[in-house]
Amino acid sequence: MSLDLNRASVPPASLAFETESVPAARRYMSDVFRSHELVMPREEAGLRMRHEAVKAGRVSLHWLQYGAPVTMSAPEMGRFYLFQFILGGACEIRHRGRTQVVDYGKSYVVHPSEPLTKTWDSDCRQLIVKVDRDRFERFASREIGVDVAGRLDFDFDIVPVEAGPRTMIEMAKAVREDSADAGHGLSHPRVSGHLDATMMALMLASFPHRFSERYDRAAAPCAPYYVYRAEDYIRAHLREPISIEDLVTASDVSMRSLFGGFRRFRGVAPMAYVKALRLELAHDELSGADPAERSVTQIAMACGFTHMSKFARDFAARFGEKPSEVLGRGYVKR
Repeated sequence: MSLDLNRASVPPASLAFETESVPAARRYMSDVFRSHELVMPREEAGLRMRHEAVKAGRVSLHWLQYGAPVTMSAPEMGRFYLFQFILGGACEIRHRGRTQVVDYGKSYVVHPSEPLTKTWDSDCRQLIVKVDRDRFERFASREIGVDVAGRLDFDFDIVPVEAGPRTMIEMAKAVREDSADAGHGLSHPRVSGHLDATMMALMLASFPHRFSERYDRAAAPCAPYYVYRAEDYIRAHLREPISIEDLVTASDVSMRSLFGGFRRFRGVAPMAYVKALRLELAHDELSGADPAERSVTQIAMACGFTHMSKFARDFAARFGEKPSEVLGRGYVKR
């Protein structure tokens, strides 16, 4: 059965903020999300902006339309992720160095640290799910079993709603209707506190990101306590020398049990797991580094690597490019 996006997109008028003024719309939406520019190239088209917001725990749901061609530009979102679903019409997105046209029945993720420019057509209607960045990354770290803070990195790919994210729209519609009816079901504080976790889990499952493969593996049977103990030790000492003896001591089990637990529940040996995390850390730091201030060797050593030739081989095998090719790629001069 297909999802009725048109029906899902119509908010109750009594709950909506409406305006025909571009400055008023910009001020209002700047308070909702962040300060931005809003331009309507054809004034004669007539703005008919409408917005509704509903809370689901610590996740907020927003239905937004402008009713006229407008262009919105923001330097970055900063403190939150935005998951956006096109419920009608289309828009053109310029984000992460790419330009894509997104139409009815499609969805995408806005990266918190990247500029965004979006041109709406007059029929474009969106559901926007706003999630606090720190809270979401803490949740993802617990779910995935790896510290993903600042490294979650959702792909800027257009995802058809029917391919997975449709459940988000259905849940959002149910929450909105429950709230509008002053219901005591989904809007009950003890229920909504669980809804946000469900929604964040759906986002991790529905939209491709750097840890998608690991997140999908996390659905396997829960690892034993000693694996988590070892992982906690690894995350706390990732930049420092770590030996297998350190992990055995931290986990408080035999070396044989530790190896067996990691191979069964993480798919690799304990020290291979350490190396994988260090390579991810090195990749992130290389990308964000100022090449005039930090070298590949300095970054590799700061991430716990001591043999540069082996680091270069392992890095190339993992990411398909040399460390020197990644150095400074994502650096933004302040």
